[in-house]
Amino acid sequence: MVNVVHVPKQVDHDERRREIIGALFRVAARDGLAAVSIRNVAAEAGVRAPQVQYYFGTKTALFEGALQVLGERIVGRGMALQQAAGPDASPEALIRAALAGSQPTDDDTRQSLVLFFLFYVAAVTESAGYETQLVAAQRFIVDYFAGLIRQAQERGEADPGLDPDHEGRLILFANTGLILGALAGIHPVDDAVATMSYHVERVFSRRAVGARRTGRPSPRPP
Repeated sequence: MVNVVHVPKQVDHDERRREIIGALFRVAARDGLAAVSIRNVAAEAGVRAPQVQYYFGTKTALFEGALQVLGERIVGRGMALQQAAGPDASPEALIRAALAGSQPTDDDTRQSLVLFFLFYVAAVTESAGYETQLVAAQRFIVDYFAGLIRQAQERGEADPGLDPDHEGRLILFANTGLILGALAGIHPVDDAVATMSYHVERVFSRRAVGARRTGRPSPRPP
């Protein structure tokens, strides 16, 4: 008689977490973030509610995990574009690459951005706990943009009269508003991208740099 040994199936915990977060995204996209609960996400994922709690513990922790995934998707695109710009990319090129990674140029980025804005609005209207992660990420990006603008000023590639902190906020949140307007159908995505490019061009305009150095007004384009 042969004894059959049943080996327990190995569980890929990272994959299981991704599946659960994917279920959260489907529930949120279909029914709104208010409809997201441990029970609803478990049903969508085809698992029991205690299994969701095993991986995430609380609803707030589940939301934090989802925000991390969204950040990796959106910021990751920008980082890949920055890497493609090369090791000697200018501060302007790095900012433009970061912005391009956050713009809804295809179905995948559009879906990620819609989900991001669901969390963004919820952080304003609810006291959920995960908003601290969202706020910290936004502040980090503002500081990062401000640092790049300072570098450009030191290199003579941006108007030295600009305040880098103000400009960092303007770039990030102008882009955020333009993206939201495009997603809502207020203006086409191409117009949002063009407007953002127009603003970045003003920050890094060499005509403005030359005017500051010489004390003469910038020449008007013909």
